Amino acid sequence: MGADAGHGGRAGPDGRAGPAGAGLTATSITGRGWRCVQRTLTCTRSNVLNPGNTYPPITLRVRVARTATGTLTNTATVSGGGDGTATATDPTVIDPRDDHHQW
Repeated sequence: MGADAGHGGRAGPDGRAGPAGAGLTATSITGRGWRCVQRTLTCTRSNVLNPGNTYPPITLRVRVARTATGTLTNTATVSGGGDGTATATDPTVIDPRDDHHQW
């Protein structure tokens, strides 16, 4: 979720992924070393991130509604360690003609 390019260690961040967006339903949220709660779509850790290092990624799995179309955007926010808050977005185009994933 983030890297520390600074000169001192930083306390662990609080990561938040979501809400998943209209047409998306979160099915799991996990990450090695993270304590994640699916109900709130949050992950936390308390260990120090040393300069130049990164934390392992957080994976958010979602179910896409059959009626979903257009562009759906997921937003992730990370904060903590005294460095403020950072936000990233991930737009995904949903093509209703793409039926390779249907059972």
